[in-house]
Amino acid sequence: MLVDFSGLAFCDSTGLNVLLENRLAVREAGGSLELVGLHQPMEGMFRVTGADGLFPLHPDVDAALANRRRA
Repeated sequence: MLVDFSGLAFCDSTGLNVLLENRLAVREAGGSLELVGLHQPMEGMFRVTGADGLFPLHPDVDAALANRRRA
């Protein structure tokens, strides 16, 4: 599942918690939750909290899809 952040201007700890909960649900169903288009300050929040190591991060949807085709 791809979550596109490119049009999002703000995400706080509440949004991060929702993503973490959904990451577990998606993993239990056999999938992965991948994030696309993170930009500052959200990218910094993910890095500081260590969440950037829990989600595959992609600069844009095209890069995410190309990465899936290579896998």
